[in-house]
Amino acid sequence: MTLPFARMPTSWILHEQRLTTLSWTRAGSSATAALTLYIALLIAHNRKRLDSPADKSDEVRMTYGAIEERTGVSRAKIAPALHILESELELVQIERSHAGNAFTIVDIHATPFAQLPQTVLYDPKRRALRCLSNFTLRSKFELGALKLYLAILALRNTRTGTASVGYEKLVEYTGVRRSDISRCIGHLINLELIAVSSAVDGFHSSSGGHPHNVYRPLGLSTRSPDQNPAAGADD
Repeated sequence: MTLPFARMPTSWILHEQRLTTLSWTRAGSSATAALTLYIALLIAHNRKRLDSPADKSDEVRMTYGAIEERTGVSRAKIAPALHILESELELVQIERSHAGNAFTIVDIHATPFAQLPQTVLYDPKRRALRCLSNFTLRSKFELGALKLYLAILALRNTRTGTASVGYEKLVEYTGVRRSDISRCIGHLINLELIAVSSAVDGFHSSSGGHPHNVYRPLGLSTRSPDQNPAAGADD
């Protein structure tokens, strides 16, 4: 049986901070499409163990038609999105052929890794992403929402199931403007991908603690036996 989550490398987010290189001004909706395709590829890699148990390779094979069906991203957007993933973010390696592209996800077996929930993101009956396929790809706030979502997953502590992080760190990891974060987080809440509560370091705010938000990605349980807390997560 497939795992309820897919592995997602975290070094590119927390240490190399490559999310900050994705700009709506420069790449527009292609950047949003790129992150959507990355999520779809991570889930497809995990589901291979259920869908194709005899295939032991790390490659994920998909045609443009299959990518469009799984993600809702139009064919016109797929090529520039894949260019971003392969040549700019360097998150995938692609072997192209007429029979379909073979994708290898860079550092897919690296540790530590983040858990990408499948139950809230993937519909196995439709074999497609649930909520992200509803993105219009016309708003910088959708791109910001995806960047923040991946960063929150990377920062999530698997013991508590939450990521406690302030806006300053989110800006540092994602490049999303501080003034845009609230609206982007609102997208994630409306999509039922995260729940948010407030906290203060220390027992009382009067004790000199710092207020911050506690983000709980939905669709994940607490610590898995083979999972270490993500690098950078609160301990």
